[in-house]
Parts: sequence; C-alpha cells; structure tokens
Amino acid sequence: PMSAVVRGVGDVGELCIAGPMVTPGYIDLEDWGLSTNGVSAADAAVTAPQPSFVAVGGKRYFRTSDLVRVVPGGFAFVGRSDMFTKEKGQWVDMAEVESKIQALEGVVDAKITPDPDNQSSFHAFVVLAASSAPPATAADPLPTSMTTVSGALRRVRAALPQRVALHVVSELPRSVATSKVDVAELRRAIQLCRHES
Repeated sequence: PMSAVVRGVGDVGELCIAGPMVTPGYIDLEDWGLSTNGVSAADAAVTAPQPSFVAVGGKRYFRTSDLVRVVPGGFAFVGRSDMFTKEKGQWVDMAEVESKIQALEGVVDAKITPDPDNQSSFHAFVVLAASSAPPATAADPLPTSMTTVSGALRRVRAALPQRVALHVVSELPRSVATSKVDVAELRRAIQLCRHES
C-alpha cells in the first residue's frame, strides 16, 4: 500500500494503515458532528492527534501522523508530522502548549519547534519581559527584575512537558517579508548549540 506514496529506500513519508486494525473507533475529524461511545469527535480530538483518513487506490487508510523512512525490510520511525508528543502516556499538543506559554505573565513571546534531528523532541524558545533589563551591577547585584524573571521561568517550566529543552532568548528571529517567527533560524540555533556542547 505505501508503494503508491513512497517510492524507495530512504524516502520519508507519513505512515498510513488500513485493514482489520483500523476499527470504527478511529475518528475522522471531518465528521465532527458524529459521536462515538457517547464522546463527541471534538472531545475525542483532545486525546488523539488529528486523526484522519486518506483514500489511495480505492482503499481507505488511517493517517497516523508518524513520519517513517523506508529501510530495507520495512520502516524506521523519523518523527511526527504534527506538533504532538506523548507525555506520561497522554498526547500533548505542543501548539497548545506554545499558546499557553505565550499567555503567561512575564512572557513576551514564545515559539516551540521540533528538534531538526529528532522530530519527536521539542525546543521552546521564550522571550521574557525582563530579559531586556540592564544586567546586575556592583551597586545593584540582584535587580528587582530578577524576581520577575525567576517567577516567569518557573511558570514556563511548569507549562512545558519534561523533555522539552528551554531556551531563553532576547528576541525571536523573524522573517523580514512576513514578520512570522523564522523557524529555520531557530533550527539552525539548535544545531549550533549542539555542536558547541
């Protein structure tokens, strides 16, 4: 079945499954008005990362959102195609975590991105309100802004899943053309940090 989508060894694509293991319990979010075992599709979506189906060659496949690489004799897991990760057996939407962090007191901006070398790991880049405050001096070794920064850091860390790497930065890189966060630049920063350590 994957031969219709993935062409050869080394190719990366989304793992799609069909057959008896795809039971009626799998929810197609395009049908949000439907109910399964008394749970609405919208409520069920909270515990599962955007399940959907795709038709290939007249057969209906469940899209797992798992990225795999074709290797001789099968597949190797590469990462996720969405911003979901598992924490203590529960799916966590990292885009939702990012929104929560952006709303925290003391946080000016935040962006969460998958690790470029391990798509199942994430990095959170956070700009704190007091991060632009002047550094400590001999006359004022512990400026009052340190209390604000410390509290904001505790709130951010509490909102993040345990395995997410936290980076406090003075600003997020932005595209000149769109003003959106430049994720490619953040990924380069992750790789640079890795090579320096």
